[in-house]
Amino acid sequence: MAHNLAQVGNRVMFAYNGELPWHGLGQNVERAMTSAEAIRAAALDWEVSARSIAAWGPGLIPLDSHKAIVRTCADSGKLIPLGVVGSKFQPIQNREVFDFMDSLVEGGAVKYETAGAIRDGREVFLAAKVAADPLEIVPGDKVEQYLVACNGHDGTRALTVFFSSVRVVCQNTLNLALGQSRGAAVKIAHRGDVMAKQEIARKVLGMSEKRGETFQAQARAMADREMTAVEFANFAAKLVPDADPSNPAQVQRVEIVRNLMTQNFMGAAKGSELAGKTRWGALNAVTEFTSHAYSPRATGDRRFSLNFGGANDELAQRAYVMLAA
Repeated sequence: MAHNLAQVGNRVMFAYNGELPWHGLGQNVERAMTSAEAIRAAALDWEVSARSIAAWGPGLIPLDSHKAIVRTCADSGKLIPLGVVGSKFQPIQNREVFDFMDSLVEGGAVKYETAGAIRDGREVFLAAKVAADPLEIVPGDKVEQYLVACNGHDGTRALTVFFSSVRVVCQNTLNLALGQSRGAAVKIAHRGDVMAKQEIARKVLGMSEKRGETFQAQARAMADREMTAVEFANFAAKLVPDADPSNPAQVQRVEIVRNLMTQNFMGAAKGSELAGKTRWGALNAVTEFTSHAYSPRATGDRRFSLNFGGANDELAQRAYVMLAA
């Protein structure tokens, strides 16, 4: 199961509206979903619970400092262990994640485009479009904005809500911080009442419009600055520094990465004819690589981690800072 999506019987826990995702699986819906529709379509209508744990002694020795988190299969009632957490860990149910997201938009009119779970349900994710109209950088080159939530049931990930942008023409992910801080994200620990953190998250959401305007202005400025092939080669050399000559595998890896990015810039990337030989084109040459080619053997939760706050984001962020300067 290379995709690593959780399953209920033969059905994967994933639903989407739009283009078929990379793994080619899931329930396709005709339109964006309400929270209730997304929970059903993505087979996320199950709950997790905390159970006491003990060690074999002689006899059973209670481990009061920790507890096990299990999920209950909706179809069979079977318990599936997800992880061991500290005694203060409080599970956040899937419906609570959706309720929390719904509460961030006035009137609760959130429409979800994707929702699902990986690693047997240890991580749940959902994405909702937060603006009716996409940002247009140059004529025909549009960027959609999304609010994304990820929640870990095994203690490895706090409930995290953040903004992400997707270039429509190529589906490149642009998880970029605008400035020195990744302020457009909030992490909520598994402690206390999650709904009590609404006001903190609303402040983050309140930055949405300003963030979109800032990103559009910066991207348009990049699109106005032409870039030659030589300038791109120098940029790529700084973005992906030379490897240690004593490590031939790393030297080859650096060469491959630079070559792929250069090919994207010279016209191989989707939408390159719109971005042109500009700094905006250079950024999208990098994000085409990080969204679709980075670590091609990464699958399932590894690919998920790369795409949300991992190595992909870091490389794209460095490119963004360099090109916006």
